[in-house]
Parts: sequence; structure tokens; C-alpha cells
Amino acid sequence: MKKLAILLTSINVFTIPPLLVTSCSSYKIKNLSEVNQKDLGDIVGTGTVPTLKELIYFINKFNTNLYLFDTDVDLINNEKESLLVTATLVAKENSRFNGTLVVNYNYKKRITNINLKIIEKIFEGVDIGKFLRPNMFNLNYLMGKNINYGNNLLDLLTFMNAVNDKLETFGIQMSPNGLASVCDIKYTIVNDQSAKLNLNVISGKENSIDGYWIEGSALINIKKQKESNKLIKKISSLSSYAGNIDKDLFLKEFVKTNKDIDINQITIKSFDNTAKTCVVNFALNADYDNDDINCTW
Repeated sequence: MKKLAILLTSINVFTIPPLLVTSCSSYKIKNLSEVNQKDLGDIVGTGTVPTLKELIYFINKFNTNLYLFDTDVDLINNEKESLLVTATLVAKENSRFNGTLVVNYNYKKRITNINLKIIEKIFEGVDIGKFLRPNMFNLNYLMGKNINYGNNLLDLLTFMNAVNDKLETFGIQMSPNGLASVCDIKYTIVNDQSAKLNLNVISGKENSIDGYWIEGSALINIKKQKESNKLIKKISSLSSYAGNIDKDLFLKEFVKTNKDIDINQITIKSFDNTAKTCVVNFALNADYDNDDINCTW
């Protein structure tokens, strides 16, 4: 819950406040057709059409002391398109109401506000950014095999796809390609080891992605990765082991042979003790590029 609260604060997701209900010890059956305010004006919700609970929220909002619940009525509209402007509610048997209520409104899907500054927080690994990163390798940098615009833009999309997997756990779906389509992207090469990407939302395209309002800018620092093909692939120290060689032992000796490697960044793709071969590569945004490294001993 703490993570979710931080997320909602960071990207300004607007939510409908809960209905405050006052208990009532006695009541009489009410006829829905006698509800005073049937024109609800502009209403918002989470989906393409309003749900019964969302409709009831707004009906109660404009009709004080009605205390209508979703257990009191059925929604009988069959056409989804008609639900964008009108809904018909019929009282259930044995409820506190009888009759039929027809309400009119202008429905819009709730907008999620996203400021591109959240991308900077993700790369910095601060606030909500630490929860959305795929890992904590190379904070403040997007790592890339090469320094050129095409490759680095692809590096960014790959990284943000991994971030998107985390966002979906919060009910937010955002295509990195869609995000790039609403941004003006400026690329600057600093030197042969680094570059910068500057993203600015194009004026007039803030609401081009359905359900989202995107604004702001983000500056992303890019650093060139080390070349994995320069690592030592022949792990000679393993030749002296008489017993069984497992993955943990291999990794230990691989790191010992290649002294500047962070073992936490390495992934074993395949391991064959009989053939004395192992294929490893590096994780997303690691110090080294993620080309396959074919090792032997």
C-alpha cells in the first residue's frame, strides 16, 4: 500500500472520493422515478463506459440523503454506446426502492496524469523510481552498447518496457513506443563514451494516448557499456577441479578470472558440465553489453 500511495502522489492519478454514508434506523420505500436530479452533467470513470457503482456514486452526489446502493438496483442498458450518455436503473425485488430511474450525463474515461519527470526519478532510483526500475544497476544512467541515436533510442525503449511491466502491477499500461510518439526527442553526443537524450512532450499531443495526459520533460544520461567480447572466456582455473563443477562454482571462477565484474549482473543462459561449456550474458543496464559470452574450461 505504501508503494501504491507513493505512485499515486508521483503521477497525480485522480480518484473518486468514497461515498460517505450515514446510517438510518428507519426508512420507507422510495420510488426511483421521483429522484430529483436526473441530469448528472460530466462524470468520469475507469473504463470505456461507466460501471453501476460509478453511476450510483454520482447519483448520490447530486441527490442528498438518497443512499442508493448497487445492491438496490440493476443496470439494464444493453448498448455500450448508449451508456456514454444515459443509463436506466431498475429497482430489485425486496430493495428499499421501487420503479425505474433514467439518468443522463456526459461520460469520460478518467485521465491519468503523467509528468515525464518520473522517468528521471526512475533512472535516479529515487522516490517511486526505485520501485519501478528493473534493477539498481548504474543509477543515473541508461547503459548502451554503442553511442548513436538509433541504438540508444532502442536502449531506452527496452529499458522502459521493463519499467512498464512494473507499472502494470499498479493498473497503469503505457506503451513506451506510444510515449515516444508524443515526444520531441533531442540527442546530443557528449563524447565517444556518453550522450544525452532530452524528451519534451509536443504541444497539442498531451492527450494523444487514450486515458492519459502526459506533460513535462526528461533528461536521460547515457553511458557506453564495456565490451563483453573482451572478457576472458577460457576459465583455466576450473581445469584443476576433480569433482563436479556446478553453476555457482563456475560463476565464482568466472568473476575471479575477470576481476572487475559484478557477479549480480551476470545471467547463465546455458550450462553443460559434460561438454565443459557455459553461455552467460549480462542483465539489462549492466556494466557490460548483453552479447552472449561462450565460456569453456
